[in-house]
Amino acid sequence: MASKQTFHKGDKVQWSSGQGTAVGTIEKFITQDQSVGNSTASASQDNPRYLVKNDNTGTVTAHRPDTLSAADESTDDAQSNENSHQKSSDMLKLGDRVEWNTRQGKTTGTVKEKLTEETDIKGYTAKASKDDPQYLVESERTGSEAAHKPDALKSVD
Repeated sequence: MASKQTFHKGDKVQWSSGQGTAVGTIEKFITQDQSVGNSTASASQDNPRYLVKNDNTGTVTAHRPDTLSAADESTDDAQSNENSHQKSSDMLKLGDRVEWNTRQGKTTGTVKEKLTEETDIKGYTAKASKDDPQYLVESERTGSEAAHKPDALKSVD
């Protein structure tokens, strides 16, 4: 991992985590303490940090520059596919057939609604917004409805 690499907002990076290699997106470069969620990220001119949003969990955490590296090529390919998912998912409409991954494998369902505000679904709050929409999808197998982020869905014929 090169300690002299410079990253910019929106860059894809990776770092070692307890579960292996995590991938995220640079949100900000900080050189002074900053509140992040319920904690404070310590930073200074001599000890800067990058705030990175984990692509898997959505959590923003602070990282020393020397712990980050540009996302490797296979991750970039996955991101490219994910970005094309994002673009195609922005075009998802009512009735579209989609698939997503679950612990049991791939699941297929039908888009019921594009959510653009916080919505309660059977006691779970889908934290959707106009800038970060989610889709309400009904599983073909179980008939259950759940909210999914666009990058988790893939259009199927």
